[in-house]
Amino acid sequence: MKTYRMPLIGTQFLLASAALWLHLRIHPFLKSETLTGTAKLQIGELVAFIFCVVDVLLITGLFLKQETAVYGYLLNGMLVIFGAVMMTHLSIAFKITKNLPFSVWIWQTTIPDIMLAGADFMVGRTIYYSWVRQRAD
Repeated sequence: MKTYRMPLIGTQFLLASAALWLHLRIHPFLKSETLTGTAKLQIGELVAFIFCVVDVLLITGLFLKQETAVYGYLLNGMLVIFGAVMMTHLSIAFKITKNLPFSVWIWQTTIPDIMLAGADFMVGRTIYYSWVRQRAD
């Protein structure tokens, strides 16, 4: 399992980076005002950006060492749960405010984004258990 750990950490980094890129494209945290030309900070989008940066930098870094892998696993799980809840809420609120029919709404949900977060969690879980298994051997 040790030989697969670094490719898995690379995969976790790429998944987290893809989520960060997706968030920046869909939810920019600085939105320019058309009348004044100034940028306005969007707090909700900034929080999502910070969580993605934590995933890319901190969690990936925590998975690199056996002593800190458990913290990476726990933090990764908390971010995935929080992200899934917030993305589901966003989809439901979007459907209600736009009054969309179900057939249109289902194609505009955040289900693919939640699946990306789930894949990120599963890769992190595999990395963590590779460290646990190494300790047991």
